[in-house]
Amino acid sequence: MLKRWRKSGDEDYTNIPSIPVGENCLAIYPFKDNSTALYPYEAWAYSDIRVVDAWYIRCNSINLSYTFPEKMIRRFAQNVSFSMTLTNPFQIVSSDFDSRDPEVAKGSQPLTRNFSFSLNVSF
Repeated sequence: MLKRWRKSGDEDYTNIPSIPVGENCLAIYPFKDNSTALYPYEAWAYSDIRVVDAWYIRCNSINLSYTFPEKMIRRFAQNVSFSMTLTNPFQIVSSDFDSRDPEVAKGSQPLTRNFSFSLNVSF
């Protein structure tokens, strides 16, 4: 909010409205028939200035598993395998999202990353 309008002429370098005080808090009537009243922040919220480029790519899961060949383990086991899973490892997001997660409400809480490892041995 540091770049908001503070005085006349600020509209040349910012698109963030001023903090409404006094007469700036009054409703405006943007349509010719004066039937619809909008308050300053309401008008700003409905404007196209808040529209962003919304593309993103998310990797939900990476799984890796391996089963050892029988000839490597026949002396001590019948079967040995391991697997690793990583959930929500990364996402690539449009710069308009400013490091927020597009799939989470208000983009402020990132989805958690989880890592799991398993080892299965059969004798």
